[in-house]
Amino acid sequence: MLSAFIEKLEAGGTHVYSPDPFVLLCGGERSGVDIDKPKSLRDAFLKSDFYKSIKNAEVRQIEDIREYFDKDSPYNELFTFERHIAQLSDLVLLFSESPGSFAELGAFASHADIANKTLVVIQQKYLGKDSFIAKGPIAYLSDVSEKSVFSLTNSSIGLRGNHFANVKPDKLLSLLAGPVADRLEESKGSKTLRRSSFSHRCRLYIAFLREFQVLKDAELIQLFAAFGISISKPVLNQIAFCCKCVDWSKTAKSGFDRIHFALDLKKEAAKFNLEGDFSDRIKRRLEIRAHWSKTDPDRLEARNEAMLP
Repeated sequence: MLSAFIEKLEAGGTHVYSPDPFVLLCGGERSGVDIDKPKSLRDAFLKSDFYKSIKNAEVRQIEDIREYFDKDSPYNELFTFERHIAQLSDLVLLFSESPGSFAELGAFASHADIANKTLVVIQQKYLGKDSFIAKGPIAYLSDVSEKSVFSLTNSSIGLRGNHFANVKPDKLLSLLAGPVADRLEESKGSKTLRRSSFSHRCRLYIAFLREFQVLKDAELIQLFAAFGISISKPVLNQIAFCCKCVDWSKTAKSGFDRIHFALDLKKEAAKFNLEGDFSDRIKRRLEIRAHWSKTDPDRLEARNEAMLP
């Protein structure tokens, strides 16, 4: 079935999409939901009705993603893993207000794919003329987009000194709702496939899984090759791991093989150009399912069991 798909495929001009949009939220210290007083600007944002400004996208926090790093991660260090996750997001909303978030600012601003969809929220006091932050990553991001850096004065949000407990979450949201919505809108839509982009490879991976329902490692490598993308096993491991971390897909075992399958996603991850009978997406997917049911039902059963709670 893969061979027939590849024969009918016109790989040129393929577009990829975000199958389940999300915002990656980074910043200062968080507090519990039962605590009224915020501990940082990011915390104040979380205590507001932020979901009103972030529509049709989930919010994922960088700390929650980091928890996966210690769970069978194929990465040797956290830096590359976090940058790969950021590339999968539709918007990186970064409250630059702490040593950790300053480091993230430098790491994310230095990567073009991430810089193009980053919104930095930063206090005016960090933007002095002799500030490395202002002359370095902030200046670079400002050149990328006029809507990539939003500065705040302390008085505009009720901040007194460094006491974030006085910050008014609703006031902060009223200032950020527009910039967040605008920046998120800029990153929407399809993108022409770039073979070297990690995020585009991940979207293509999900698109393959949507087409074929369940695929093995060797089959995925074969499909990537049809698009002129040479994927090594370590790179495939990173793609599968990152997609699992953002709830796009899962893996399981079927016999000696690892199988991959997509989860319930909001959108398609790519639009394939196929000739003849294969141009009908619904028809070809029904034929693919019938093919697996006849030739390899175990892979479908393994997927079904892995999906059970």
